[in-house]
Amino acid sequence: MTTVDQVVQPGFDPAAPAGEAGAGTATMPWASRLVGTVAVGMALLSATATFLVMAGLTPIAPVDSVVKKLLLGNLATGLLLLVIILREVWVAVQAR
Repeated sequence: MTTVDQVVQPGFDPAAPAGEAGAGTATMPWASRLVGTVAVGMALLSATATFLVMAGLTPIAPVDSVVKKLLLGNLATGLLLLVIILREVWVAVQAR
């Protein structure tokens, strides 16, 4: 029969709060979380602005130059999110 002591990883501290070193989980640096949160917020604002202008719900007319700028903003935030995701995947692959 297997005991708990045989299964627990070395260095595991069950009394340590989740996310602290030694608790068996890796912690993400606060700067990385902040960058991701800001990027998602920017993408949501960009998409909302585009929707509102294209739906005619703002005093801004959806003329060609305005639409191009809004779509360029959507592209930029989308690429930023893609770069962040690819970086996190790269970190995860390297950690293996």
